[in-house]
Amino acid sequence: LNVLIADGPAVSNLEFQRRLQRLAYGYINNPAGLMNLLTELLVILPEALWMLTLNPESWLEMKHDPLQSDETIVKTVGHFLHLCGKLEYPIFRQEVVTFCRNECISGTTFLAACRQWLETDKKERGGELVLSVARDLPVLLTCEWIAVFLQRSGPPS
Repeated sequence: LNVLIADGPAVSNLEFQRRLQRLAYGYINNPAGLMNLLTELLVILPEALWMLTLNPESWLEMKHDPLQSDETIVKTVGHFLHLCGKLEYPIFRQEVVTFCRNECISGTTFLAACRQWLETDKKERGGELVLSVARDLPVLLTCEWIAVFLQRSGPPS
């Protein structure tokens, strides 16, 4: 990750995406490990994390996720929120990255499904957890990067 950040400004967007895909592949079976690495980076060198998100096209092809409007995803996310609604946030964020990896959905799809579910179900505690996720850049980046990798390469094994 440190090499990726250091080389980022000097390489093409395509090369940056290729390197980011290789990084995501290394963490495909350990999304919490990638999230922890990004969280540590946020604490030690926050501007590096900002660089990774400054030009979204350089790390993620900005296209709409076809699953975003799928009612099945909304129900699945709602069930997940119901099961995890009493967890403390440090544990919940670990569950989110694992859930997104297992369901092969991005962070933006997860948040959109949460919003739709909360609009219909009005769960106060779930809303607090979702708001915390929406502010948690390491969680969102982890979910985005792994989902993009999985959508390009197929579902997790």
